[in-house]
Amino acid sequence: MRERVLPNIEIGLAQSGRERKSIELSSSIFVIPTDDPKAAAYESEIREQISFYASTPPYRPVFDLEGWGEIADRLKGLAAHGKWTEMPSLINDDMLERFAVHGTWSELPDKVLKKYDGLLDRVSYYFPLVPGEKESEWRATVAKFKRR
Repeated sequence: MRERVLPNIEIGLAQSGRERKSIELSSSIFVIPTDDPKAAAYESEIREQISFYASTPPYRPVFDLEGWGEIADRLKGLAAHGKWTEMPSLINDDMLERFAVHGTWSELPDKVLKKYDGLLDRVSYYFPLVPGEKESEWRATVAKFKRR
Protein backbone atom coordinates (compact mmCIF):
# COMPACT_ATOMS: atom_id res chain seq x y z
CA MET A 1 0.00 0.00 0.00
CA ARG A 2 2.69 2.49 1.01
CA GLU A 3 5.12 1.72 -1.80
CA ARG A 4 2.79 1.31 -4.78
CA VAL A 5 -0.91 1.89 -4.19
CA LEU A 6 -0.96 5.17 -2.28
CA PRO A 7 1.64 6.93 -4.43
CA ASN A 8 -0.33 6.06 -7.57
CA ILE A 9 -3.59 7.13 -5.98
CA GLU A 10 -1.95 10.45 -5.07
CA ILE A 11 -0.85 10.91 -8.69
CA GLY A 12 -4.38 10.27 -9.93
CA LEU A 13 -5.89 12.57 -7.34
CA ALA A 14 -3.45 15.36 -8.24
CA GLN A 15 -4.23 14.98 -11.92
CA SER A 16 -7.93 15.36 -11.16
CA GLY A 17 -7.41 18.24 -8.74
CA ARG A 18 -8.56 16.30 -5.70
CA GLU A 19 -7.07 15.47 -2.31
CA ARG A 20 -6.77 12.16 -0.48
CA LYS A 21 -9.59 13.13 1.91
CA SER A 22 -12.00 13.24 -1.05
CA ILE A 23 -11.97 9.45 -1.42
CA GLU A 24 -12.37 6.48 0.88
CA LEU A 25 -10.04 3.50 0.58
CA SER A 26 -11.53 0.19 1.59
CA SER A 27 -10.24 -3.37 1.53
CA SER A 28 -10.97 -6.81 2.85
CA ILE A 29 -8.19 -8.02 5.11
CA PHE A 30 -7.23 -11.47 6.32
CA VAL A 31 -7.67 -11.99 10.07
CA ILE A 32 -7.08 -15.02 12.25
CA PRO A 33 -8.74 -14.85 15.66
CA THR A 34 -6.33 -16.94 17.70
CA ASP A 35 -8.76 -17.56 20.56
CA ASP A 36 -11.25 -19.21 18.23
CA PRO A 37 -11.26 -23.03 18.31
CA LYS A 38 -11.35 -22.96 14.50
CA ALA A 39 -8.22 -20.79 14.22
CA ALA A 40 -6.19 -23.56 12.57
CA ALA A 41 -8.90 -24.03 9.95
CA TYR A 42 -9.02 -20.28 9.29
CA GLU A 43 -5.25 -20.19 8.95
CA SER A 44 -5.38 -23.04 6.45
CA GLU A 45 -8.10 -21.28 4.45
CA ILE A 46 -6.10 -18.06 4.40
CA ARG A 47 -3.01 -19.90 3.16
CA GLU A 48 -5.20 -21.26 0.34
CA GLN A 49 -6.44 -17.79 -0.52
CA ILE A 50 -2.98 -16.22 -0.44
CA SER A 51 -1.63 -19.01 -2.66
CA PHE A 52 -4.43 -18.44 -5.15
CA TYR A 53 -3.91 -14.66 -5.25
CA ALA A 54 -0.15 -15.11 -5.57
CA SER A 55 -0.67 -17.34 -8.61
CA THR A 56 -2.39 -14.54 -10.55
CA PRO A 57 -0.52 -11.84 -12.53
CA PRO A 58 -2.12 -8.81 -10.80
CA TYR A 59 -0.66 -9.85 -7.44
CA ARG A 60 2.83 -10.67 -8.72
CA PRO A 61 4.14 -7.13 -7.96
CA VAL A 62 3.16 -7.56 -4.31
CA PHE A 63 5.19 -10.74 -4.08
CA ASP A 64 8.08 -9.16 -5.98
CA LEU A 65 8.09 -6.26 -3.52
CA GLU A 66 8.39 -8.71 -0.63
CA GLY A 67 11.09 -10.78 -2.37
CA TRP A 68 8.75 -13.71 -3.04
CA GLY A 69 8.48 -13.46 -6.84
CA GLU A 70 9.94 -16.93 -7.38
CA ILE A 71 7.28 -18.44 -5.13
CA ALA A 72 4.58 -16.57 -7.06
CA ASP A 73 5.98 -18.13 -10.25
CA ARG A 74 5.85 -21.60 -8.72
CA LEU A 75 2.26 -21.00 -7.59
CA LYS A 76 1.30 -19.81 -11.07
CA GLY A 77 2.72 -23.03 -12.52
CA LEU A 78 0.86 -25.19 -10.02
CA ALA A 79 -2.39 -23.34 -10.73
CA ALA A 80 -1.91 -23.79 -14.47
CA HIS A 81 -1.74 -27.53 -13.90
CA GLY A 82 -4.71 -27.59 -11.49
CA LYS A 83 -2.56 -28.58 -8.51
CA TRP A 84 -4.58 -26.46 -6.09
CA THR A 85 -4.00 -28.69 -3.06
CA GLU A 86 -0.21 -28.32 -3.37
CA MET A 87 -0.26 -24.54 -3.43
CA PRO A 88 -0.96 -23.58 0.23
CA SER A 89 2.17 -25.38 1.45
CA LEU A 90 4.26 -22.75 -0.37
CA ILE A 91 2.82 -20.00 1.82
CA ASN A 92 5.29 -19.90 4.69
CA ASP A 93 4.76 -18.38 8.13
CA ASP A 94 6.49 -15.12 7.14
CA MET A 95 4.03 -14.66 4.28
CA LEU A 96 1.08 -15.48 6.49
CA GLU A 97 2.32 -12.98 9.05
CA ARG A 98 2.73 -10.30 6.37
CA PHE A 99 -0.69 -10.76 4.82
CA ALA A 100 -2.86 -11.66 7.83
CA VAL A 101 -3.51 -10.11 11.21
CA HIS A 102 -3.38 -12.59 14.11
CA GLY A 103 -4.78 -11.96 17.55
CA THR A 104 -7.58 -12.71 19.93
CA TRP A 105 -10.97 -11.29 19.06
CA SER A 106 -10.39 -8.49 21.52
CA GLU A 107 -6.89 -7.75 20.16
CA LEU A 108 -7.81 -7.72 16.46
CA PRO A 109 -9.33 -4.21 16.27
CA ASP A 110 -6.24 -2.56 17.78
CA LYS A 111 -3.89 -4.64 15.65
CA VAL A 112 -5.87 -3.83 12.51
CA LEU A 113 -5.91 -0.13 13.35
CA LYS A 114 -2.16 -0.16 13.97
CA LYS A 115 -1.38 -1.99 10.72
CA TYR A 116 -3.71 -0.04 8.43
CA ASP A 117 -3.83 3.41 10.04
CA GLY A 118 -3.15 5.98 7.35
CA LEU A 119 -3.53 3.36 4.62
CA LEU A 120 -7.18 2.36 4.66
CA ASP A 121 -10.26 4.22 5.75
CA ARG A 122 -12.43 1.14 6.01
CA VAL A 123 -11.72 -2.57 6.37
CA SER A 124 -13.81 -5.69 6.33
CA TYR A 125 -12.57 -8.93 7.76
CA TYR A 126 -12.02 -11.68 5.23
CA PHE A 127 -13.52 -14.14 7.60
CA PRO A 128 -16.63 -16.32 7.48
CA LEU A 129 -19.58 -14.55 9.03
CA VAL A 130 -22.17 -17.03 10.20
CA PRO A 131 -25.32 -15.32 11.49
CA GLY A 132 -25.70 -15.98 15.19
CA GLU A 133 -22.13 -17.27 15.64
CA LYS A 134 -19.57 -15.15 17.47
CA GLU A 135 -22.22 -12.46 17.96
CA SER A 136 -20.57 -10.90 21.00
CA GLU A 137 -17.13 -10.93 19.35
CA TRP A 138 -18.45 -9.19 16.22
CA ARG A 139 -20.35 -6.61 18.27
CA ALA A 140 -17.29 -5.84 20.41
CA THR A 141 -15.17 -5.47 17.26
CA VAL A 142 -17.62 -3.10 15.64
CA ALA A 143 -17.96 -1.08 18.85
CA LYS A 144 -14.20 -0.69 19.10
CA PHE A 145 -13.94 0.56 15.52
CA LYS A 146 -16.84 2.96 16.00
CA ARG A 147 -15.06 4.60 18.95
CA ARG A 148 -12.16 5.40 16.65
